[in-house]
Amino acid sequence: MLEYYVWFNLKPGAREPEALAAVSVFLTQVGTAGKSTGFRLAKNNGQPPRSKLGAYHAVVEFADQAGLDTAMALQAKRGIHAGGHGHMLKFVYDLHVEIFTSVTAFQPDGLMACEI
Repeated sequence: MLEYYVWFNLKPGAREPEALAAVSVFLTQVGTAGKSTGFRLAKNNGQPPRSKLGAYHAVVEFADQAGLDTAMALQAKRGIHAGGHGHMLKFVYDLHVEIFTSVTAFQPDGLMACEI
């Protein structure tokens, strides 16, 4: 599984309910097109300078690299300022993206969790 992490802020003057609705609509469209397996939105409780991350966080899950690649190719074909993605960009800025792959926890042979 791949997880596409995005931290972002709202543009000055953007209203949170309307902005997060635009983000949700776009991410729902990605899932409806069968390219993602789901998403979550969260608000960062940390404030600068304690937190260096954006005020909001989205996690979009993809079953595999092919799903992510297809989603990216479709959006590139439409253009980043088109459709739901374009509407979302009217409200958000300062996006920081990272992509993670799920890993299996490693446990050395012979060690029990309580022995660590």
